[in-house]
Amino acid sequence: MNQRRHLSLVAAAATLMAAAPIKVLFNDWSWLVDSIFVVAVVCAVGIGSRAMRLPVWAQPVVGLVAVMLVVTLVSVRDVAIAGLIPGPAAWHKFGDLLTAAGNDIRTLGIPVDSDPGLLMLTTAGIGIVAVFVDFLAVSLHRPAAAGLPLLAVYAVPVAIDTKNIYFAEYAIGAAGYLWLLVTDNVDRVRVFGRRFTGEGKGVDMWEPSPLAAVGRRIAVGCVALAILVPLVIPGFNTTLVGVLGTVGGSGDGTGNCPRCAPSGSVNLLATLAGKLNENSNIALAQVTTSDATPEYLRFAVATQLTKGGFLTVAPVGQPISRGTPNTYIDNPNIPFSHQSATVTVQGLSLNYLPIYAMPTNGTLQGIGDDWRFDQDSDEIFSPQAHTTATMQYSFEYDKPTYTPEQLRTAQPLKPSDPLQRSMTAVPETVKQVEDIVKDPSMQANDEYDRVLNLYKYFSTSHGFAYSTSTKPGTTGTDIGNFLTQKVGFCVQFAASLAWVVRAAGFPARVALGFNLGTRDDKGVWSLTNKDLHAWTEVYFDGFGWVPFDATPALGGTTYTVWAPNPNATVAPGGNGSTGPDENITPGSSAHPNPGLTEKGTPGGGIGPQGGSSVPWWTYVAILALLAIAAAPFAARARLRRLRTSAGAFPAGHADDTDIGVLADDGKIITAQRSRVHAVWDEFVDTLVDFGIGIDPTETPRAAAERVAGTPYLSDDVVRDVQQLGQAEERARYAARPGMTPSFAAALRRIRRAFADRAPWRIRLRALLLPPSVTSRWRGAVVGAAAQASAWMQGVRDAVVRTVNVRARLASSRR
Repeated sequence: MNQRRHLSLVAAAATLMAAAPIKVLFNDWSWLVDSIFVVAVVCAVGIGSRAMRLPVWAQPVVGLVAVMLVVTLVSVRDVAIAGLIPGPAAWHKFGDLLTAAGNDIRTLGIPVDSDPGLLMLTTAGIGIVAVFVDFLAVSLHRPAAAGLPLLAVYAVPVAIDTKNIYFAEYAIGAAGYLWLLVTDNVDRVRVFGRRFTGEGKGVDMWEPSPLAAVGRRIAVGCVALAILVPLVIPGFNTTLVGVLGTVGGSGDGTGNCPRCAPSGSVNLLATLAGKLNENSNIALAQVTTSDATPEYLRFAVATQLTKGGFLTVAPVGQPISRGTPNTYIDNPNIPFSHQSATVTVQGLSLNYLPIYAMPTNGTLQGIGDDWRFDQDSDEIFSPQAHTTATMQYSFEYDKPTYTPEQLRTAQPLKPSDPLQRSMTAVPETVKQVEDIVKDPSMQANDEYDRVLNLYKYFSTSHGFAYSTSTKPGTTGTDIGNFLTQKVGFCVQFAASLAWVVRAAGFPARVALGFNLGTRDDKGVWSLTNKDLHAWTEVYFDGFGWVPFDATPALGGTTYTVWAPNPNATVAPGGNGSTGPDENITPGSSAHPNPGLTEKGTPGGGIGPQGGSSVPWWTYVAILALLAIAAAPFAARARLRRLRTSAGAFPAGHADDTDIGVLADDGKIITAQRSRVHAVWDEFVDTLVDFGIGIDPTETPRAAAERVAGTPYLSDDVVRDVQQLGQAEERARYAARPGMTPSFAAALRRIRRAFADRAPWRIRLRALLLPPSVTSRWRGAVVGAAAQASAWMQGVRDAVVRTVNVRARLASSRR
């Protein structure tokens, strides 16, 4: 094979191997099918462009055009010209797919389903990387530089989710890159001429080089040093994951590094939204509390408002050993009830600590000074540590209850107050927000009633509905789209209410945590990813941050006396209490079943019936795989049945009368010979299936005698083998084979004798993957591949002769 062609194939394989970590982003393997297709096309185009002697600069251009055609074919072929060439309609659909992919990236958690937009981005990205890897490694002979685009593929899933990238995926990509380097260097060395050892002994071209062996040992040593040296240097992460993976020094892998970047911000709301959209339930924590009606278990707040939504700002604070002071504990206008709680972490990894509001000073047990308390945000966080599985901590807390009458006494903050300036800022003026804020029905005489009116706007009476799936809008802003479509889940409701309250001039932020979860008979609350929740907190002077949850009841909302259900009907008497089906007490949940989750299904189900439907094509794929796996067994069984039936009756049977050639004495000779040959072939295949060697140069008698000498065969089986050998010998060499006995029973006895003494692995292989069948199939495939290769070579030679530019130029000069 041409060495450049060989290097092209290796470059294509290295690209696919570097893409191995992408599997953590998707639920299925559709992305891999499209990736293999586009990489194969890029490889073929690269080989073809070099065979046609195209200029080096033109080769990547042709490759990029091929990528565009492939993306068009797999993504928008229904609107493309001839299904392959992108026209105006195809470009318009490209834009729609990009928009949908952007929304999925912002709102979905991994792993995601292979929807068209994400598949298009993946196919195009891997195709472009394949073009540059082929160009650098093959056309420019710079395989080391090809590591940069390969690293770009690997970096995408690593940047999205460091916790799901394991060493195996890194090793696959690294192996592909090393394979590319080795292939290129072997090709370079082979053109140097003959090779010699240190003693002057010649080394054949295809023998392993002693110099290469030394190089491999040096490489292994260097890799070992690169892994081990950081373990003994102070300041490096001393875990294997920290050395080989992508874990940062003191951050959490998402950019939230309080000590490193106090002003940094993270889109935890997008992460929460993605977790809610995952198909499976993941146990995150268990809680026991003395409170019969607990509220939200809170772990972080988002205070920085951008055009894309709220971001969490890295907290700062003092070690937890210095306490968790509560500024409002002495406020006589806030009734507190003293409670206790114990939290056991299961599948949660955060550098925030889930905790109920206002923990009592000095009661937190089970964590050390790696954790800190930010009094401004009421967050317990760590610059380095994370919550881990089986982690358990306990604390006491003072649960506040706010009454509407007390909140109405809160006075507005002064315009110069830092909190008023920072927590009322909005990034832009949005028409949909301004329409709500300026609506006369939203006005009131005090801050609490004004906020309450804005909160009640997000009700079903104004068309709002709960759904974990949203659609892109046309207003040009995310909040404008939500306020126009009025369909979303807790993240959209919490962020939108906080934005509207800020636009009205009142400090607001978004809190993140868990809703009630599911309680068992022992009073333990179980929290999963479906119980993650977001709500709004509004600041009232003298009272602090008061929660308001605008999410409809199906979103896991907890309604309170100061933020009652906006959809509840007022009971007779006009006292503001709810009707018989909506009894709201301080801290009580609106759910008739506390186990109702974010998806709105009891017990954390993921669909209307608490289960997930399996697509029909899954069953088709399973049946197809089973059929493929059973094909060797079925083929062997059918062939054995045909051969055994041929040996089931002796010569002279009535079934002989319609086949064969008559001899002088009237006997059918050809039928007898073919019957014995079929039985002998079955005997030989049985030997092959059970791993007994057959020499094709042996005569039937010699082969039968050798097999009959096997120690464990009974006398009956030995006699069967000898008679079969004699019958095959007569069928091959005698003028007239004569009368032959029935061998059907003999074949069964021979096969049973071999099976009884064979190891179970051999028996299983002989049953499911019989070598007699697979070897023939393998030979047929190799032969067909050789014929196809010869045909393609002939076509290539014909094309080269047809488009031989040099010959045409030479003939024109004559």
